[in-house]
Amino acid sequence: MGNRIEPEREDAFFDRIITESRSVAAKDMSLKELLLIMCEGNPGALNVLIQMLDSKAGLLNVYLLDSLGIRGPKIWMLYKDCCGQDLDKLYRTLTLLSGGGYSYDEMDANFALPRAIPFLVKDEKDYTGDGEEPFGFFHRNWGKFVRDNRAEVIPKLASLTEQFGGPEMGGRTR
Repeated sequence: MGNRIEPEREDAFFDRIITESRSVAAKDMSLKELLLIMCEGNPGALNVLIQMLDSKAGLLNVYLLDSLGIRGPKIWMLYKDCCGQDLDKLYRTLTLLSGGGYSYDEMDANFALPRAIPFLVKDEKDYTGDGEEPFGFFHRNWGKFVRDNRAEVIPKLASLTEQFGGPEMGGRTR
């Protein structure tokens, strides 16, 4: 079968993503139903979701947004405010968020601001060395990459949250 995931394993993988604590997606949901639920009536979010579906891992990324509880206006804020309307940066940010880079409370605090700040401020290229392996959760420098991003983002986020009276960042983990 080549590089294709075995059918049983693929089902288990999507089951795990769909059943995460913040997920609203159902396994038997149509694509139209999924998009309508995910965009929550926000036209900007719908536009982003449609653009995402054109990518190689489009549906997986939509499920990642869902599992993180990022829907409706939060999708638009993530794309526009955090990623500067750059889909590639959005995918890299989703990797950071789904890899435990920030807690749910920290994400919620950022999305509660009048203008969300970027979660991803460090360039992965500074952590990949000679590029011998793909950069992601299992890369030897992933932990340092996450710590360095957090070291720059969290103090700014805490200051803005205090300034604008947003929700507390209690560090609730997933």
